[in-house]
Amino acid sequence: ILFRPTNFFFFFTMTCIETGVGAAGNLLYEEWAGAVGGNVMQLKPINSKVDRATPLKHAILDGNIVICVEDEETRLKILDEMKAFPLGEHDDQVDAISYAYNYLYQNYIRNNTLLGIVNI
Repeated sequence: ILFRPTNFFFFFTMTCIETGVGAAGNLLYEEWAGAVGGNVMQLKPINSKVDRATPLKHAILDGNIVICVEDEETRLKILDEMKAFPLGEHDDQVDAISYAYNYLYQNYIRNNTLLGIVNI
């Protein structure tokens, strides 16, 4: 997720990794964070995927979210997954976008410090 909060003069990239709970999750996080590098944050699961996706769903229905993906095939796959959620075969993209939206909302949108999402 690339975004530019008003207190930064450059684009800031953050990678969030959901690892689950327990020691195994911490070990996986350390391994992945080392491989990814940069600004990495460990996330613990927050309720169910449906619970995590509910705020995103409402933001989409309110017209506050636009899915901007340059590759048309990828964009259609994401939209298909969203339409089928939570009963579809795949749900990882919806969950990742939900985590991103919830993080941005909690840390920037509700405080009105987010200028705009550049790319997802």
